[in-house]
Amino acid sequence: MKKSFISILCIFFLFVLTACEEKKETSQKVNETNKQQVNNDKKETDISEKNKEKEIDDKVAKLSNWETVDGIGKMRQIGFGYNDELGIDGTDNPVKPYNFDDKVKLQIENLTLVQIKLDDKGAALFNSYQDQKVIMVKYKLINDSKDQLDFESENMKITLPNDEKINPERNLSDYYGIDKPIKAGETIEGVASFVLNDDNDVNKALLFVHGPMNMDVNKKNYSSHTFNFDILSVRDSVIKDIENK
Repeated sequence: MKKSFISILCIFFLFVLTACEEKKETSQKVNETNKQQVNNDKKETDISEKNKEKEIDDKVAKLSNWETVDGIGKMRQIGFGYNDELGIDGTDNPVKPYNFDDKVKLQIENLTLVQIKLDDKGAALFNSYQDQKVIMVKYKLINDSKDQLDFESENMKITLPNDEKINPERNLSDYYGIDKPIKAGETIEGVASFVLNDDNDVNKALLFVHGPMNMDVNKKNYSSHTFNFDILSVRDSVIKDIENK
C-alpha cells in the first residue's frame, strides 16, 4: 500500500511539474507576443510621427517660399493671424463676415505677416534697402444696402502689443474713398498693408476698422470695430491647421 501511495505521489508530482513547465512556456510566449506587439506599436508610432513631421516640413517650405513681386522685390510669408470671431481658426470652415448691420458686412479673408527683400524699385519706395516686415490684411466689403458708401481702408489701424499704432501704407494698399464710393449691391475687395517699424517678432495685433460712411448725409453711418488677432509662425500655423482638421 505504501509503495502504491509513493507511486501515486510520484505521478502527481510529475503531473504538477509538467503543468508548471507548460504554464511557464505559455507565459513566456505571451510575454514575447506582448513585447513584440509593443515593439510593433512603437514602430508604427515612430513611422506616423516621421510622416507627420515630413508633412509639416513640406507645408512650411511651400508656404515660406520667396516670390517675386514686381516693383518691390521678393516676398515670403512668415506668420498668419487667427481670430475666432471672424472664423479664421485653422479649420476648413468658411470665414465669418462681421455685420455692420444685416445689409453691410466686412469679411476679412486673412491677415498675413510677410518679409520683403527690396530690389532697387522697392528701395526707392521704402527709401531703404533694409528688409521690411509688413502685416497684410485681405478683405471684402459687401454692400447689400440701397445706399452708396464711403469705405476707406486707409482709416484702418494696427495696434501692436507695445501700443505702437500703424496706419496702412497707401502705396501698398487698395484705396476706396469719397471719390470712389461703393455702389448699392456692390462688393469690393482690397488689401491694406501695414509696414512695421522694427524687426521684432509680432505675436498679436489689434485691427481697428473704421465703419463705412453713408454718402447721403441724412442717413446713418456705421460703427467702427476692433478685431483681436493672434499671430503664429508658419510652422505653428501649419501644426494648428493639421490638428484642427
